[in-house]
Amino acid sequence: MERLARISAIVFDKTGTLTAPGDSDVVFDGVPLTPAEGQRLASLLTHSVHPLSRRICASLPAAAPSHPVADYDEVPGFGLCARIDGVTVCAGSRAWLERQGVVDVSAEVVHAETAVYVAMGNRCRGTFHLGNSHRKGVCESLAQLRLPLYLLSGDNDRERSRLLPLFGADERMRFAQSPQAKLHFVEDLERRQRVLMVGDGLNDAGALKQSSVGLTVSDDVAAFSPACDGILQADRLAHLPVLLHFARVCLLIVASSFALSLLYNLIGLSYAVSGALSPLVSALLMPVSSVSVIAFTTLATRLAARWTGIAR
Repeated sequence: MERLARISAIVFDKTGTLTAPGDSDVVFDGVPLTPAEGQRLASLLTHSVHPLSRRICASLPAAAPSHPVADYDEVPGFGLCARIDGVTVCAGSRAWLERQGVVDVSAEVVHAETAVYVAMGNRCRGTFHLGNSHRKGVCESLAQLRLPLYLLSGDNDRERSRLLPLFGADERMRFAQSPQAKLHFVEDLERRQRVLMVGDGLNDAGALKQSSVGLTVSDDVAAFSPACDGILQADRLAHLPVLLHFARVCLLIVASSFALSLLYNLIGLSYAVSGALSPLVSALLMPVSSVSVIAFTTLATRLAARWTGIAR
């Protein structure tokens, strides 16, 4: 909480953090997948916790995946692949499919906000297009943050103009960022400022760990717990300004409790040195200092939580 109260810059991930893929439509453009191919793709995607994988898997008409998966490989920021029924199935970025030796990978469609390519064998079968919708209240909450804001996204830059009003300057937004690039950016920024990194913990786990404070945004807090300082329920992301304000108030409460303890002991010592207090009374009054500080901090923190809106 102390480090959270002293941050001077905030870095956000985009997909799964500021945006909610589950609220967007999924459109497939390409050669229609057969039921068996849909099963293979679902069997692959169900092994990934990435929000795009989950969203595509939920949109597939195939039944629950039951095909065994072998040689599974997932590279954060790029994609995943595995051998299923003797067929290599890949899903991810265009560069990822080309890296796997897939041929005929068409260029991304201009209107797509997020594109996930799918290949069966060494042939690209098509692309899933997902529109991005901001989480409820996120735009308003970012406007309330009186700190420099940065965006690190592994996605393309098609939303640059849409996000520009939220981040204020084009140079504060970086797209097509690998997990390593995100880590290096936060590492460099940490040399000048105290950074709060807010991400989903998938492609930005290194950046979360490198930052002064790392907060993971999760739709299901029980499903995934990356290395971070705190986990924030996704539908509470809009309360981030309130959380930061509460952290600063808590730091003031800690300072006030030290001042209260110091004042109490100075008054007590002045009476003890003058001989006005007997040893028995001094022994009784000594624990009262700790009790009074605990009572003050407990009451003040509860009142601060209500005052800032953290608790009702």
